[in-house]
Parts: sequence; C-alpha cells; structure tokens
Amino acid sequence: MIRSSLLLAALAVVSVVSGNLAAQTQMPIPPHSTTFSGNVRGYWFTTPVDITIVGVRVPTDATTGPQSVEVVIFDPGVTPPSYSAVTNSFTSAFRQIGVATTTMMATNIQVPAGRSVGILGWRDTTNSYAAAGQYNTTIAGNTVTLTRMGMQFNLNTQPAIDLWQEITGNISRTELYYTAGGDPEINVIRPAGTSIASGATDNVGNLTTGVASQVSWTVENQGSTNNLNVSGISAAPSGVGNCNVTGAPTLNPASPVAPGANASFTVDITPTSVGAFEFTITISNDDANEGTYTIIVQGTGTTPPEIDIQRPAATSIADGGTDTVSGTAASVATNLTYTVANQGGADLLLSGGTPVTVSTLNNCTASVTSQPAGTVAGGATTTFVVSVTPSTAGAWSFTLQAASNDANENPYDINVSGTASAAPQPEIDLQRPAGTSLADGGTDTVWGTVAATPLNVTWVIENQGSAALGLTGATPVTVTPVSNCTVSVTTQPAATVSIGATTNFIVSVTASAAGAWSFTMAIANDDADENPYNLTVSGSAQATAAAEIDVLRGAVSIADGGTDTMTNTGTAPFNVTYTIFNQGAQALNLTGTAGSEVVVSGTSNCSVVVTQPAATSLASGVGTTFMLAITPSAAGGFSFDLSIANDDANENPYNFAFSGNTTTGGGTSLGIGGGGGGGGGGCAAATNTGWPLLVLLATLAGLFAMLRLRRAR
Repeated sequence: MIRSSLLLAALAVVSVVSGNLAAQTQMPIPPHSTTFSGNVRGYWFTTPVDITIVGVRVPTDATTGPQSVEVVIFDPGVTPPSYSAVTNSFTSAFRQIGVATTTMMATNIQVPAGRSVGILGWRDTTNSYAAAGQYNTTIAGNTVTLTRMGMQFNLNTQPAIDLWQEITGNISRTELYYTAGGDPEINVIRPAGTSIASGATDNVGNLTTGVASQVSWTVENQGSTNNLNVSGISAAPSGVGNCNVTGAPTLNPASPVAPGANASFTVDITPTSVGAFEFTITISNDDANEGTYTIIVQGTGTTPPEIDIQRPAATSIADGGTDTVSGTAASVATNLTYTVANQGGADLLLSGGTPVTVSTLNNCTASVTSQPAGTVAGGATTTFVVSVTPSTAGAWSFTLQAASNDANENPYDINVSGTASAAPQPEIDLQRPAGTSLADGGTDTVWGTVAATPLNVTWVIENQGSAALGLTGATPVTVTPVSNCTVSVTTQPAATVSIGATTNFIVSVTASAAGAWSFTMAIANDDADENPYNLTVSGSAQATAAAEIDVLRGAVSIADGGTDTMTNTGTAPFNVTYTIFNQGAQALNLTGTAGSEVVVSGTSNCSVVVTQPAATSLASGVGTTFMLAITPSAAGGFSFDLSIANDDANENPYNFAFSGNTTTGGGTSLGIGGGGGGGGGGCAAATNTGWPLLVLLATLAGLFAMLRLRRAR
C-alpha cells in the first residue's frame, strides 16, 4: 500500500525547504556515464545504521533543468522485486517536482537501520546514468550497495508507483546527504492514538463553569537514537480566554524522554463563564525543528447536567413519554437498548446501584439486564438494556424509570408498549442428500443395494422455522418394512434442532432377496402440521454387487439401443445435455479412450461436438453429465449414433440413436417434451412418428363402427 506520509514511530518526515544544511555527509555516488529520457529511474539501498536524510540533489552532468526527486521508504522486510514484477509496499517520504535550482533540496527523513530506501530523480525528463551494474558506496563507514530501481512512468506527473529493480541496469544518479543517528522527534497525543501537530487545536469538550477540571496530554519521542529533552511547559489563556489555567505543568516521568518512550503532563482548567474558552500550551524542547511546540486548547464552559433518554441513539423519548416497540412475538425475549445522554455540562449521576427500574407490567415480563454507567460526563452517553417477553399475542406494556441528579427530571419516566405477534413455530424438512428436500408423504429411492447385504443410509433433518424443533420420544424415527427387506434405525437424530440448524440419522436396510424392496419411515416432532413426517423408501436390490448404467435426458431414461428424438430444432446450433447415472452397487467406470468416453458416429445432415463427462468413475447413486453441441447442416431431418463404453456387464457399450428434425418432421413426436440445451421446440424419446399411429387409429375406428352396425341389425 502506498502512503502519502510517514506515521511510524521509528520514521518521521518533517519540513522540506530548499538550501544547504550543516554537519551533513554526502553519500558517494558513481560518475556520470550517459543519459536516458522517458521514464524515471533511480536506485535503492538498505540503511546500515540509523540515519537522517537531510537533503537530495540531482547532479547537473546531464542537464541544468529543473530537478524532480521522490524518496520512498519500503515497508519492513520489503525490497523492490526484479522487473517485471512490481511493489507498492512503501511510503512516500519526500516528493518535489520541477524545482528550478542546482542546489540541494533539504529534507528531514529519519530512517532506522535495516530499512530499505528508494530514490527516483532527474532534471527535466532526463536521467543522469552511471555505468551499468550495482555500485558499492558507504554510509557512516559501512558498505552499501546501490541497485537500479525505476518505474514505467514520468515522475513529473505520476507519484512513485509500481517500483522494480534491475541488478545489471544503470542507476540514475541523485546525490544523498545524511547525518548518522536520529535527532529526537517530539509528538503530542490526546487521547491515546491521536496526535496533535504543533500549532494545531485540541478541543477538550465541555467543562463545568467555575469548577477546575484536569486534562492530561502525552509527550512522545518518535526519534530512534537521541533523548528528547523538555526544558519547560507553560499554559496561559489566549484568544477568547474565558478560563483560568493554574499550576506549573510538569512531565511524569520527568525529562528526558528516551527514544520510543513517552511522558505525560496535566493542566487544571476552570472555565470562567458559560461559552467558549481558549488557552495555549507551550512545550520547550530540543527537537531540531519543533523546539517550541504549541497547542491551542479550546472548549466550552457548560451548565449543570441534563438527562435525555433515547432509543435508538439520537432519537429522544420525552420524560413522561411513550416508547412503542415493534417486532415482538409471544414467548420470545426482545432486548431493548436505551441511550442516556448528558446534554448538560456537569457530570450526570445516575443514582444508586440500580438506577433504572421497571414496574407496572401488563401481559409481559421485563427486567434490566445491563445497568448504565453511574457517571456520564457532559456531552457523553451511556447505555442500558431491558429484556421484555410478551406473555401472549396482543398488547403489552410496562413503565421504565431512571433516577439521576437532573434537577427537574428525577425520576425520568417512560411508558414502553407494543403488540406481540403469535409465538414462532418450528418447521421440519427432511433431506437426502443434504440440501435436497423430500416432501412429507413423499418417496425416496435408494440405489446400490445388494441382496442380503446391509446398507447404511443417512438422512438430514433441517429446522427451517422460527423456533427450535423438537424431535419427540425416545426414538423419534421409526421404520416399518413393507416388502422384501429388514430395516432398523442405527443412529437417532438429536432431540432438539435450533433455528436454521440440522441433525442426521442413519437407517440400515437389508434387502431379503434380489428385486424391489420398500419400507416406511415416520419422524415424531413438534411441527404443527407435519407430525409425524412420513416417507416411503424403496429400491431394487442386485443379486450381487455390480455397476448398472442408465442414461437420461432430463428425468427421462433413454434405453440402451433406443432412440432420442427432437423436432422443431431449427437450423441454428443448439446444445443437449445427458446424464450418465450409476444405479448399481459397485462403481461404474467409463472405459473408453480418455477424453473420448462418449463417441458420436454416423452423423447425417449435421455436425456434433461432444463435451465429455467430467467424471469417468461413478460411485453408486452418482451421475455425471456430457453435452452435445449439434449443428444441423440444412433444413430437414438429421441423425447420429452415440456409444458409451463402460463396465456394466450387459450394457457395454451403451448405444442409442439421436433423430432430429429442424421442423416438425411431418408428424407428431411421442415421449418426453421440452428440448435439450440450446435447442428449441418439442422432443421425444420414441422412435415411431405420428402418421403410422393416425392410420392405425383410423383403422380401429372403422372396425369398431362396423361391429356396432352389425349388432344394431
């Protein structure tokens, strides 16, 4: 992330001026070699010791035009990545553009040891290049390596962004001037975490007129090397005045303040009259550029306490008024949070250990679950919480009282009322698998059973209601065999299911012999209209475990050796999706060539592109899909054959034909309707067309009429 200024304890940027500073050292840089115009370049390095960068200057070897420089400090542990990767994990510590001078531009950038610094600089739009490659220089006697750094932008119009390095490239030359070690850096804080700049205003809020109030400030040394020496602190009225400031503020602990440490001081403030007041704090210290640190303190002299109760916050409820509560339900607790605001100046005292009480309850129970703070400063707030539970549906009410030292609103009374709706109800839903609902009174087909072999089946119960769902009795789930099976509940569900939650139960079913089997299930619960929740469970057991392939379009099976017919497709390309489903007890494997499991052949008047199934091994009861992208070549009939190689013992390969017509095909299609994928119009799973059927029906009608005529005679 790019930051516009340094706000780090170990890194501070202060004033920027143009000129020369004393007691500075220039970091050696390589000589000028060539020039480059276009995007800005520079260099980066890692500081070996704590330094303060006191100035930068672009040499005039390439041109004497205006100089532009930006200094960035990389985040801890970050260095520029090799081009073409980039980073923005740095802070811009200094940026000056188009400065028409050939002298040094002064800075004050404190950098701790081990941090990486990047410098971009040129004159006009021309870089002064050194010879290619890294350059070894020194800072405070320590070897430092300068490495080429740049960005693919014009520095004059774009602040530093997307920085990179090239170890073998030319660095762009910018002189750097520094001092080793960091000067002290003062910072004043109030409240915790909030800095107050020298010369800025700090508002201390409302203070009671005629009463001395104590306010404290914290002095912090953000320097990394030297102690901050505070030689004196004074406070005196300024501006509108209207206050007395007494005592001689002193630091605690006493000066000096070590690097990274802090100390505090306190001022006694007494507003003279109601209204604004102001005074100035002056802190004398040895910060190089903030030796006289001033803070303009402002506030307001205020009057006695004034209670106001609100719900929601900022919405006042008058003393003696009414608070109408919406959204309550019978037998359900509702928590009401009230705000107590002190709109006066002096502290508001909420009397006793339980200043808020409830009384005169009608069709409800109510209690204060959280009392407010005992003292509320002028302009401040506190909260309390009341829990109310309507007894039955309909109107309810109670009286709320708050005791305080407000002169004319003690106690503060509020009539709280509302109308409760009927009590919430649970709502049971049975699912298998999770997320697939099975209707009360419905059916569920279980795949993969084998004669004389137990199979565990898991169902999910979800509570979709607005109250907890109870599953009643010691064994809420009961099962009863209907045909060809034995069945038992091996794991019962939890007795209680909270709102939106689920619980599972497991049933073990064993088919007695190969063939169809079924049983019924009942779930006892406290759902008002689905108790018990009934389900018929059925399946067809195999004699021995084997794979059993089935191919479907939509919910309709297409027999092995059958035909899937679609009409009214039009001539535009369309898509048809099929599902390969394993009805057997063993995994079904698609054994064709990888990536060509579904094979299309014999295309007539069309082209077909297959999107192969995602899975080639299907567990029992699992399906996968494949898609055909079909493009009729011309109007009229079209067709092709499909073949799916697999390890089903008696349906390998699984073959079926596809017959289509861009129009109705001159007849009526039988079977499924709808159309597949992007295709339009009706479709059929039968192979015979409408005309033969109509001829047959006409013949039967004639024979039937002749028979009736003979009988009439």
